[in-house]
This record gives sequence, structure tokens and C-alpha cells, in this order.
Amino acid sequence: MSRLPPALLYLTIYNPTLKPSGPIADDDEDAEEQAHILFYTSRERAVSRDKMLRQLGLAKALGNFSEMFVPEDTCDNVHSQSRRMLMVSPEPGFWVHACIELAKTPRPPAPNKGKGKAGAKAAVDGRGKDGEGNVVYDYHEGSVHDLALRAQVLQGYEEFKLTHGSFTYILGLLGRQALELQLERFFTVWAWKWDIQADSEFGNCLGVPLHPLYKSIGPLVDDFILDHPFLKNCVPFVLAQSHLIPSADYSTHTPPSALPLYIRSRLRVTPTPLSSTPSESSPAASKPGTDIFSSSMNVTREAMEATGHAFVVIGASMDVRKWGWPGYLTFKGTPPKTTSQDEPVDDKRSSEEKPDGVVADSVGGEPVPLVPLSHETGLRGEVDRESLHEAISADGRELFHENAPENAPPGEEDAPATLVDSTSQTEEATALALQTANDHSQDEQDPSPPASPSTPVVHPPELTSPSPPSLSSSQSTLPVPVPVPSFRSFSLHFSPQEDPLATAPRRVLYITKEQLTLAFLEPALTVSEDDNTALYQTSSALLANVQGLIDHDEANNAETPLTAAKILQPKDKYLIAKHNETTVTSADFASYSEHLFNGNQMIANGDATEVFSRTQGPQHWHISRREPEGTVYLEVSRKETSLSDVENELVGIVRRFRDS
Repeated sequence: MSRLPPALLYLTIYNPTLKPSGPIADDDEDAEEQAHILFYTSRERAVSRDKMLRQLGLAKALGNFSEMFVPEDTCDNVHSQSRRMLMVSPEPGFWVHACIELAKTPRPPAPNKGKGKAGAKAAVDGRGKDGEGNVVYDYHEGSVHDLALRAQVLQGYEEFKLTHGSFTYILGLLGRQALELQLERFFTVWAWKWDIQADSEFGNCLGVPLHPLYKSIGPLVDDFILDHPFLKNCVPFVLAQSHLIPSADYSTHTPPSALPLYIRSRLRVTPTPLSSTPSESSPAASKPGTDIFSSSMNVTREAMEATGHAFVVIGASMDVRKWGWPGYLTFKGTPPKTTSQDEPVDDKRSSEEKPDGVVADSVGGEPVPLVPLSHETGLRGEVDRESLHEAISADGRELFHENAPENAPPGEEDAPATLVDSTSQTEEATALALQTANDHSQDEQDPSPPASPSTPVVHPPELTSPSPPSLSSSQSTLPVPVPVPSFRSFSLHFSPQEDPLATAPRRVLYITKEQLTLAFLEPALTVSEDDNTALYQTSSALLANVQGLIDHDEANNAETPLTAAKILQPKDKYLIAKHNETTVTSADFASYSEHLFNGNQMIANGDATEVFSRTQGPQHWHISRREPEGTVYLEVSRKETSLSDVENELVGIVRRFRDS
């Protein structure tokens, strides 16, 4: 039978000191209890007020009952056969209460003891004599750990405090209604994306993992702070994917552990841009075995760029340049016979009689002149002279010339022949651009040879294009402004160490290069534009140096050969939990062992300084030991390992950590 993972039943946030805001009816005995609830969400779609108050009353009663025996310690967890109840007080007076259903496995149905047709029908329906179809489950007590649940709830609270502020801050500044609204928006989403089983990894419950090279990369970040003294007390740090590289300033001030986790969640991976289509002369174009999918994508992209419309994708193999030719867009039957008004077409002419430079089109069957791609006819729109004047002018206003046309509209004939706010260089550039555009437009509109001076030339009237004209790169002379480099930022809430509840908004600046991110708090002093530019350049150089050290270390590790015994033998996994909510782990550390959770609980309570445990099948060792630098956790999966071997391995890990 399939095992169902642990799941959240309901989550509530309450404050027993809150009072009703309005008058209370005489017959409403539960008004005061309901006023304590700030937020409530349940797996059931609709929950009555009585059931909500019963659940909250049970949590309060259990807490009060435990205080009768141990007044200095409150009740944090309540275990039952099928559920786990958790009570956490992140702030004085505020409580977060969660009820989790343990992982369960459906019990196989018992054989039906009924006889005859009644027993067979009951077996098919899955019901007994009582007519109920309830399935009996076996619950797994070790599927949920108190340490993991508490750590996950506190991580959710720290994220809310980082993005919105503390409960006390919001309640005192904005009032109860604003606090309830912000709790509803945040914890409704957080509660139902909470994967209890996946988030119960042992390392994630103890802190943020440090990079293996954090001791060698940390001095680079410290030198970066020395180069910019205004970054002092701004806790700069570097994120290398899921690992943290703190500075000395970060370790001294110890910002919230949710800060690097939140920044990591905000980072977005930039998609790799599609490569341009290789030319015919490039090796990639002539290489056999080209990917059909990439070729079709290139054809589709070319068609969309040429027309600006997406419906070309339907016929991506069609040549867009031939759409204006008669008879090209024919989809069935023979193409219609069209005759030009200027010159008749002889349909009986064979392919041998066609002059040079004419090829029969394979789709429409019409003669197609071979025109070079650089002189495509009918593709470019008319050049709008007024728009060209406005684009080249110095201030964007209309330019007037002395040689005004005779058929100018009224109001422009008496206009002065002056150039408004422009220099002589702008006037020369305008005239040159207009002359080039007019010549190019005339060449495209009239492909016939130029007429003699005595022959009058009749030009068709200009048609206004609905879209703005597109100029080639050779005609565009306007410089493109280069944006000033700047950091990305967002606002979060931070509190001083002496008063954790007095949160205040402050901006966080960060820059990302490839897989590395440098982040720090916004300096309290105003930074000039020159210092900001220098800071951006120095930050980019810092990330480049960090990436160089990481690449160099990976190259050295790749060159070290591994023996067959080391490859096949299971590797020992360890974790060192430091006092500043950071961890140092072995490569690819991941453990869900309940023995490590139990060892952490015993050491955290002060009952022991070292805990050893060994499983029967398979025979794995789990060790927890308290050290001055932190708590060391070790998991040994090698066969035939004695207790002395485990002790030597643990001592070696601590020695290497101190010497590194």
C-alpha cells in the first residue's frame, strides 16, 4: 500500500491579550475567545466558529496544564497517535499553533466473514456490517520531528518579519485590521505550499550552508569593504547558488538567517538567448546533420522579423519576399491568370523562351525576376520626410527649408525659411539624409532606367505608411544612450540587535553575475554617482575573482584520480552547526535520519555532550558531539566500522575544520 506523507491540518496565529474592538452581546459567550484569533486556515474548506474555538481552546488548555508542573517552561509539542500539535511563540504574547497529521499507510482490508450474497456484495462495496467505508490507517511516529517543525515555522515567521515587519510593529503602527490582512496574504500562501516531508532535511533546519571555500574567499569580501568604507555595517555577503560566503562584517552583526534565503528565492535564471542563424558560408551552415528543429526555428524567427507578425509561423517555409508577386499565395487549384496593365504576359511562352534572369517559381508558376537581396522591390515602406526631419533635428521640432514645394498646404507658404534651434552641421546632415532617402526611394519605386532630361517624369503620389519608417543602420546617425550601471534593489525590514521587535524598512542592493550574487544593505550615507559607478565596477571585479577561485578549485579536484574502492565505498557525511545559524557540510550533504534529530534534541537540552547511535539494518553510525566551534554531526555508512573508527573519523573532521 502507498504511504501518504505528513500534511498540515490547520494553522492559526493568536494573541490571548487582545480584546474585542466593539460592543459584545450578552448572549455571545465566545466573543472574547474569537477576538484572540488573528489568522486561521484549515485543510477543510469551511470550518464553523465552534470548531475553530475548540481547536484553539485545546491548545491553550494543554499549555496551561503543562505550566502547572513546569512554570518556567511552556508546552511546545503534543504527540498523539495520528497528530502532532506544535505551539511556537515568536514574539511576546503572539502564538503560532499548527496541527500536522503524521504520515500514514492504508491498512489492507480484512477478509470479509459474511456468507452468501450479502457477504459478496459487502466485499465489492468495501463496507462492513455497519455500512461505513472508512479506511483504517497505520501512522508513522518517526515521520515528523519536533525540531524540523519548529525550525520550519520559525523560518516562515522570519520571512514574514523580513518582508512586512514584526507582529508588534504592525499592530502598534497600523492596527489590528492591517495585521490581519497581511497575515492572511502571507501565511495562506505559505501554509499550503509547506511541504513538511521535503522541508524536513536536517541541514536546512540548522542554518544556511557555507561555501567550502568561504575561508579563502572571505578575505576578498573584506578587502572589498576596505576599498569602500561607506559599506561598513552593511553586512556584505556573496551567494554561490545555495551556499553563503559571509564577510567579517556579516559574521559580526548576524543579520536574519532568512535574508540570504529570501534573496536566493528572488533570483531569476536568465534564459540563454537563441543563437543567430549561421550564414551559408559558415561551417555550421554547411555541416551535415543539422538539427531540423533548430533550422525550423530559425526560419520562423526570420519570417517574424521580416513581417512583424506572428501568423507567418503557419507557413514558415514560405518566402515572405514573394508575397507581393501575382499568383504566389494560391493554396489549391491552378493559379489565377493575371495580366499587368502596363505589359501583357504571354502564357504560352515556354521555359526555353524565357529571357535570362527569369526563373519559374515553384509554387505559383509565375516568372520571377532574379533580383539581388539588397535591392528587394516592394518591401520597404515610403520614407516619411517629416518624421525624418523630426528625428534628425537637434531639438525634435519641425525644420523649414527655403526651397518649399509649390503645392505646399496653406499656412506653410508664408513660413519663414529658417532653421529653428539647429546648427549648420545638423542642416547638412539633414539634407544629406533626405537626398539619400529620396534617391533610394525613387530607385525602389521605379526600377526602369532613368529617363532623358527631355522626357517628363511622372511620380505616383506618396502613400502614408501606417507604421513608422524603418531606416537602415547606415542611415541612422543618432547615438544610443548607454544606461548608467546600477544595482538591483528591494525593500525589507530589519531590526537592531538590542530590540528585535523594532523593525524598520531598509533597502537591499545586489548584483548578479552568472551563478554568483553580491548583496549588502543600502549605506546610511548618501553615495555620489561617481562612487556608485566605482562600486559597481569593483563589485563586478569581486565576483569575477570569486568565480576564478571556484573554477580553479574545481579543476584541481577534477585532476585528482579516484580509486575503485573510494568510488564504490559509501562516503561519510558530516555537518558542523555554528553558533551564527550557519553550517559547514560535506559535499552533497542530505540527511533525514531521526537519529540525528534525536541527538540534536539531547544536546540542545543540555542532557549530554556526545551521543552515539547505531542502526541494526543497515548498520550505520550516527554521532552528535558538542564542540567550542559548534555541534558536529556525523553519519557513517561504511560496513564493519567499529566505534573507535568512528571516533577517529570524528576527531579528524574537527581537526581539519580548525586548521582550514
